[in-house]
Amino acid sequence: MRIVLKISGHLLSPKPGHIDCKYISSLKDVLAQISEKTEKIVIVAGGGETARHYIHVGRKLGFTELQKDRIGIEVSRIHALILAYFIDNSLKYIPSSIDDLESHLPYAKIIVTGGFEPGQSTTTVAALCAEAIKANLLLLATTVDGVYTSDPKTDPNAKLLPRLHIEEAEKYIVQKISAGTYPLLDSFAIKLIKRSKIKTIVFNGNPPKNILRILAGEHIGTEIVFSD
Repeated sequence: MRIVLKISGHLLSPKPGHIDCKYISSLKDVLAQISEKTEKIVIVAGGGETARHYIHVGRKLGFTELQKDRIGIEVSRIHALILAYFIDNSLKYIPSSIDDLESHLPYAKIIVTGGFEPGQSTTTVAALCAEAIKANLLLLATTVDGVYTSDPKTDPNAKLLPRLHIEEAEKYIVQKISAGTYPLLDSFAIKLIKRSKIKTIVFNGNPPKNILRILAGEHIGTEIVFSD
């Protein structure tokens, strides 16, 4: 089993400058339980509210979208480094590209990374990593229970979609391309998932034990499905 786990930055950094140590400790315990049964785990960390805060500062100072994206990438890489230092059996180095990731695959069971290139969401990075390691499963841990028909934080009538066909995926995302405003699933990530047909589940990453529930075969969140 090869798994790529994308962790929303909002799970790691729910407030600017704040790291949820309790969440990270719980995540470490879960990874310890699954690592013995897993050949390879790649974790992709998001930037969360800390990244958004610094991107907002850059916006006020007149930075370009490229510059603001680079700031967000660096924050996600700091989050990745915190996870890598704390998690057992992990590489204590943060790859900066797919080539860099591939070259380090033999050296650790668990590899943690953040963003790669400006213009890419960390969800896109996770999809790229899943292709690179020939993952059996791509887990997208978010702060909501899955993909909804509309934003559940603003629409009380929003309905959770237990399964979502890849061809319909773009219907339920908001296209945003400015730094720090990537949606739950962006179009590039969807294209990568579609072409590789990697089993993908969008789920609430809090508590981290939800990962164990998925690996035990329980259906939670939204599974991205493909045509036969």
